[in-house]
Order: sequence, then C-alpha cells, then structure tokens
Amino acid sequence: MKSKLGITMLALALNSVSIKFANAAPAYSLFDLGVLPGYDSSVAYDVNDRGQVTGSSYLALHSDHESAFRYDGANMAGLGALGGWRSTAKAINNSGIIVGEAMSADGSMHAYRYGQGMVDLGYPGQALGINDAGIIVGATTTGLFVTGTSVAIDVSSLNARWGWDINSRGDFVGTTSEAYPQGYVFSSGTLTLLGRLGSGQVSNAYAVNDLGDVVGESLTGGSRSSGHAFLWTRGAAMLDLGVVGPDAQDSVAWDINDRREVVGTLRLNPGRVDTAHGFYWHDGVMYDLNDLLSSPMGYTIVTANAINSLGQIAGSAIAPSGFRRAVLLTPMMEVPEPSSVTLVAIGFVAMVRRAIRHTSTRRHPSAIQGVTRLKGSAIQGVKARLVLPHRLQTTPGKLPPAPTSSLA
Repeated sequence: MKSKLGITMLALALNSVSIKFANAAPAYSLFDLGVLPGYDSSVAYDVNDRGQVTGSSYLALHSDHESAFRYDGANMAGLGALGGWRSTAKAINNSGIIVGEAMSADGSMHAYRYGQGMVDLGYPGQALGINDAGIIVGATTTGLFVTGTSVAIDVSSLNARWGWDINSRGDFVGTTSEAYPQGYVFSSGTLTLLGRLGSGQVSNAYAVNDLGDVVGESLTGGSRSSGHAFLWTRGAAMLDLGVVGPDAQDSVAWDINDRREVVGTLRLNPGRVDTAHGFYWHDGVMYDLNDLLSSPMGYTIVTANAINSLGQIAGSAIAPSGFRRAVLLTPMMEVPEPSSVTLVAIGFVAMVRRAIRHTSTRRHPSAIQGVTRLKGSAIQGVKARLVLPHRLQTTPGKLPPAPTSSLA
C-alpha cells in the first residue's frame, strides 16, 4: 500500500511539472530568411502550417522599391509584379497560394493571387487574407471585397471598409467604414460589431482563428488615446491584452492560432533606438519576444506578424548589420523552473527509497513492479497612435489610408 501511495504521489508530482510545461512560455530559435538579390531589407508577413513564409524584400532607403517573396524552407524566391516594378505579399494558405498587391504596367496597384504565377484579381487595391478554400478578402479604393465564395456576398450592405483575414469556415474580419470605425466579424451571413476597449472610439480587427476568436487593436479612451491589443471571443467582453515592459506605450495584435496564442507588436517610448518589439501572449500572460530567444545573436525582434498552428512566428528583426530582416521563430522545448525540477527530483528519490525499504521485507525483494520509464516531451498601414499594421502599406494617390489615420 505504501509503495502504491508513493507511486501515486510521484505521478502527482510529475503531473505538476507537466502543468508547468504547458503553462510556460516557449523559448524560440531565430532564423534569418535573408533578402532577395539587389535588396538589403526584408519583412515576413505570414507563415502557413508547412512553414512556408511570405513577405517582401525592399531597399531601406527606398522602401517603395520592394518585391514580394515566398520562402519554402530552403530558398527565398521573388514573385515578380503585374507589369510594374513593385509588389508585396500579405498572406499564404496551406496550399502555398499567396495574395497581396502588385503594380501594373500603368503604375496602379492591384490585388493579386499567386499560385503558379501572378494573376490580377481585377481589384484596384490589395488582397489581405486567403483561406484554404481559396476565398480571398481585401480592400479596394472604395471598400471591402470578397472573392472565391460559392455564394456571392453583397459587401455593399455591410458598411465595411477593410477585410483583413479569413478563417477556414469562411468567417472574415476587418474594420467598418463608420466615422468612428470599429472591428467586425462576418460569420454565417451576419456581421457582428466587436466594440472597443473602455471609452476608446476606434478599433480594428486583424485576424480570426478557426474557433472564431478575433484579435486586433483598440484605442482605450477617446479618439487620440493609447491603443491596446485585444482578444474577442463570442459571448464574452473584449479582453484588453495590455502591454509588457516599462517602456511599452501601445500594443497591437496581428494574429492568433487555434491554441489562442497571440502575436503582435509593442510600440515603445520615443527616444529608444528600437521603437517597437514583437510580443507573444498566451493564457493571460504577455511576453516580449526578445526575452524568449534562446540565442538572440545580436538581433532585436521588432514585429511579430503571424503565428501558425505549430507555434512558428513570422516577423522581422533588426539584424546586427542594422538592416531589418525577415525572420522565422520556431518554438523549442519548454523547460520548467529549476526549483520545480529540484523538488520533483528530491521527491522522486525519497519515494524510491521508501518503496525499496518496503519491498525489501517481502519474500522476493528484487521483484519491484510498476516501474514506468519516463519520457520528456518537446515543443506598414492602419496608422493610429500605434505601429503600422503589417498587412497594409499605402501608395500615395493610390489607396486611401484606413479610417484611423486621422488619429495620428
């Protein structure tokens, strides 16, 4: 009986460690995706569940000189344009289909879809999200567009200005075209307004996962206050994710996966060299991603733009060279606090000794049963007073700024 009690206590102790494993923030490895030939900077905007990454490579001193790219795990390849010299890639689905905006021969920017080649979708604007069924949402010079659905959606009745993201069920999120815009989610034919944080007058919804959870940003008081990242779940009030660190002023959430892991960007106090940091939020706790790097190597994470189902994060970092580089962060094995390991180890030794003493009084003391081998387990824009959203870069005279641009 005592030996069984000891084993039970050991199981409970080990279970407490497993809980710490589950609740601890992961450590991340950092991989620099590089740049396209002829460019010196890059930024990653999205990553799919196969680890394929998309974004743009550009010249630091001429940021409008940029080219969309796809990184497939080994090589970064440019996607070209629609007869012009500029393109950006905003999103990629699990089939590797990419959407974004590209310059046509007449110099105007058009939404595109890229599979085996770049196809003009016919919208003067940009495509911002695509799901695995190939449904695309985006924004034109006049408002929201949705294409690829089996049943046409009358977007003119939705009072929506932007379509930022779409999940596998066809739910999409964006921003309304009201005088004081707010984030929305469109699901099963119904548009639901998400509200704002506190007395804030503006909110934007940037991403939706397959559970229907939505993340974005909201001003927290009036129309010129600081803004905070939020998490909205159906049936619950909008949750303020706050900020982390003494120098953080604002936050904005760019993406969420089905494990409710949220990534985004912190805007830091003016005067700092690094005016933004990427963040990771999970289970009520926000972390500066720079504190979670296993080996920073002189890099500073400045944006965290997307997270896939495996927990890989796509974003950008300032490299030791001083140039911005697209990066992919991959979660590593989570390690519980040393004190917890020590306590469990001590408890383990004590229980084993007790079990040995007990079984030594039996007829066959060598027949110790129920021993189990333990195995470890591994793991630029809407311009408010925040940062520039990762999926929108405006071209002067081509695409109007988002509603919150008047709040800058």
